Amino acid sequence: MVFIRLFTDAGVRKFGKKKCLYLGLLCSFLATLSYDMFTSVYSLIVARILHGIGFGLSTTFAAALVADVIPAQRRGWRRHWLFWSWQYSGYGCSSCFRCYVID
Repeated sequence: MVFIRLFTDAGVRKFGKKKCLYLGLLCSFLATLSYDMFTSVYSLIVARILHGIGFGLSTTFAAALVADVIPAQRRGWRRHWLFWSWQYSGYGCSSCFRCYVID
């Protein structure tokens, strides 16, 4: 849920980027664990919303922390491309291997 990115400024001011990143990762992790436990459609929708919030927070703050760490002269599209290519290759691999995990 990329919509959560609109409200991240208040979280950064109150908690900082690192704690907000950990919160997003925790939300994603808990939502991932909860998919198997829920049996109704409504509970799966709640888990999906929680997962979307976690994804929105973690990708926002991971990119912000990387931008803070990389020196200005080394910033550019290559680093951004590398970061997102690993992110989306993980999604592609998880889709390919899910049939083995379910069985």
